[in-house]
Amino acid sequence: MADQKPSPTAFVLVDGDTVSFDLPTGVANISQSSTTISGSGKALSSGGKASCVAGDETKVSLDNVTYSTSTFTGGEATLSISGLSTDQTASVLRVGGLQAILVGSRFTAIMRVTTPATNPSLPATDPNYTDKTTSYAGTGTFTTANKILASR
Repeated sequence: MADQKPSPTAFVLVDGDTVSFDLPTGVANISQSSTTISGSGKALSSGGKASCVAGDETKVSLDNVTYSTSTFTGGEATLSISGLSTDQTASVLRVGGLQAILVGSRFTAIMRVTTPATNPSLPATDPNYTDKTTSYAGTGTFTTANKILASR
């Protein structure tokens, strides 16, 4: 079977579209994994929602996520987008001078620990009682019902 090239177009994200975070590397479980993105660009169709433009991804945050690892349980963290893939910004379409954000492949994400998880099998006085990792790397995807396409 021949390799398929990615489509040269992708759907533009709009206000309220879904941001889904994958399980970060090294984390066994998270309590929630999706939120929405707020668009700050103008609507691209009559009566449409605000479009998402470069910079809107930096405002996406999923707070108070409970996490556990194979060793630790009961920690809290914040998930956010740390960077978009090159296929997630429009090469031609600009909204207010900024690149439109596209569905694309996967963005990079980070989970920043706000309250370290603990190891319940150890006494609280043990130096290995709390998770020493302050952040975990991950990825995620966007989902939209919007049907406006733009060039990658």
